[in-house]
Amino acid sequence: MKVRLGDVFSVIRNGASIKQKDGAIGYPITRIETISERYVNRNKLGYADIINIAKYNKFILEDEDILMSHINSEKHLAKVALYKRKQGETIIHGMNLLMLRADRQYIAPSYAVLLFESNRFLNTIKTISKKSVNQASFTVTALKDIVIQLPDLKIQEKIANQINAVSHSISLQKKCVLLLEQLVKSRFMEMFGDPVTNNKNWLTSQLSNHIELIGGYAFESSKLNTSDGIPVVKIGNINSGIFKATNLMYSEKLSHLAKYKLFPGDLVISLTGTIGKEDYANICIMGNDYSEYYLNQRNAKIQITNSLEKYYLVSLLRFNQIKRQITNVSRGVRQANVSNKDILTLTIPLPPLPLQQQFAAFVEKVDKSKLAVKQSLEKLETLKKSLMQQYFG
Repeated sequence: MKVRLGDVFSVIRNGASIKQKDGAIGYPITRIETISERYVNRNKLGYADIINIAKYNKFILEDEDILMSHINSEKHLAKVALYKRKQGETIIHGMNLLMLRADRQYIAPSYAVLLFESNRFLNTIKTISKKSVNQASFTVTALKDIVIQLPDLKIQEKIANQINAVSHSISLQKKCVLLLEQLVKSRFMEMFGDPVTNNKNWLTSQLSNHIELIGGYAFESSKLNTSDGIPVVKIGNINSGIFKATNLMYSEKLSHLAKYKLFPGDLVISLTGTIGKEDYANICIMGNDYSEYYLNQRNAKIQITNSLEKYYLVSLLRFNQIKRQITNVSRGVRQANVSNKDILTLTIPLPPLPLQQQFAAFVEKVDKSKLAVKQSLEKLETLKKSLMQQYFG
């Protein structure tokens, strides 16, 4: 049946207007950041020295209330999270997030959250949003008037259980990947110690003695397209530390581009990023799924010349403390720019090559396990997208 949102939620409202401040205590208060990762992150709650809760009783969150961002950048507008109350917990619903309380005789909260994450619903949100500089918003009234297709309650619960089971598996696989990455870092520290303090007193050397850098080609933006030609690897494809062949741009193939061609196993480092995110100087290894990729400017290819093992260098350069040493901008500046000189003049610990090779053999084994997990993760994410499309359009 078709229903208005306002008819299947007993409460839809903004939160209490409370000025939060650093260093305050008392009862926790939600804020936009609280749901930035699509779950209620209790580490991102605010405080305002509220000790007496009586004034805010009607704003206390109840189990399975839904929080929705209605004032945000367009990309994050209508982001939602389902609140699961912990025993003895009291959280105040703060301003700049809407709270939706489901009338459970009509709509299951777990189903509603999935509905709100669907492309169809998000496209509807665009039609009721008003844009201003750097953000967009919509009103409670406009939200209540949205009409949705709502199946029987038992069907809702069945759909939610099916998709949430897949989501849970995705979450477990992601945690597995993180644990494997942490295993590599722990092994690095065990074998080589802290690379910043060099507490194992290895010999040190400038990177210029061991590598060569090849900068990317300055492709003209006006001549790039989204479909035809040779794929160009830009910052966005590598600055997470993993190569992602998404949102690639394409260029006409030119004879002088041979030196900028990338091959499986090549090391690529990003030369621009955001200070707070630490996504500058991220290094990734090109995978074995060979394609004719070419390197764009603001990235560089690292070629090792002697006495350095690839996996040792990659792990070393993934330490944020090391990355900060090779950026030529001060902390507090939003944009980080890394030059070839910054990288080449970096002094690094240089353990014996056989020890580096022993570490590399360990990493290769872990990477095989990680690849299997990632392949499983990709299948699960594809399955979830298919189910979302099937049930929500």
